[in-house]
Amino acid sequence: MIVQQSNKKKLTGGAYAKHLKSLPIPEITEEAYCEIKISYEKDPDAPKINSPERAEKVFRKIWDMERFSLQEQMYVLFLDNGCKLLGWKMVTTGLRASVTIDISFIITMAVRTNAARIIIAHNHPSGVLRESKADRDLTEHMFERLQPFLINIEDHLILTKTGFLSFAGDGIFDRYRITHLCDEYEHLYKSTTGGKPTDIIEDFEMSLENLTEKVRLLERKIARKEKR
Repeated sequence: MIVQQSNKKKLTGGAYAKHLKSLPIPEITEEAYCEIKISYEKDPDAPKINSPERAEKVFRKIWDMERFSLQEQMYVLFLDNGCKLLGWKMVTTGLRASVTIDISFIITMAVRTNAARIIIAHNHPSGVLRESKADRDLTEHMFERLQPFLINIEDHLILTKTGFLSFAGDGIFDRYRITHLCDEYEHLYKSTTGGKPTDIIEDFEMSLENLTEKVRLLERKIARKEKR
């Protein structure tokens, strides 16, 4: 192996500082360096994404199909309260069978775009159209993390070349909502025990009745889907 030595002198101390001062300073313009700007003017022609089928069509239109069969990726659709599309973002690219998600980044994007709802999707390059435990855990974790920001996760789609799976369509989200309602049960119960005034107890019983009815409706909805 031949090692070539450079003829250039090494500058140190004051000589190096003098050299830095002699370098030309590039012109910095407002166009070259500016903060990311977001427009809050709504597009009247923005598509309404109110079904898994419509969401799938949008995802397939924006997806990087050259990587579809090579790597897992996750995309997010940001929606307003009326389910109209505000924008989309490819948030991560992973390996052939896994992907790492930064939920905080998704929350930041949702807040900055003033989104009320989001729909997430990732692909399975293997072609297996079935959710994994990791997929379910991620979705439930996102569901919980978005609640304090009053942002709903409307659906999570898994895409393959030939089809798609919808968490909302398969009743998985309904189970998350039941868990959330059960947490509300516990919170209401704890906040109204220990010699509380009668009117608060009555409010609790009324709220409990409403929550029970919601759970029953969700359970019936799940049962109908499982019969199909």
